[in-house]
Amino acid sequence: MDCVLAYASRLSSLFLILDALDACEEYQRSDVLEMLPRLSAANIKIFATGRENLDDLNCFFQSTPTIRIVADINDIHSFLTTRVNRKLSGYGNLKGKVVQKLSDQADGV
Repeated sequence: MDCVLAYASRLSSLFLILDALDACEEYQRSDVLEMLPRLSAANIKIFATGRENLDDLNCFFQSTPTIRIVADINDIHSFLTTRVNRKLSGYGNLKGKVVQKLSDQADGV
């Protein structure tokens, strides 16, 4: 992290993007969250993503601006249709049922 801080001081702006913090193990997330205040104090702009189901993330980011990102059901359906058609060629009606079930369960993710 010292290397990042030293480099950041040479730049007019630096952005750090942390995607899918919810996918980290809790001990890894804890380490990352401990570093963020130092990075922010060094004028590094931080953009982080993660699902809302983890208390540690909700607590840490409670006073920061957030944007809720939700996938559109039509986009999910289109994505799944393409994938299922590649994997299940020749299964006719089953493909539609698989896509529908997965789309219904996606819950905006």
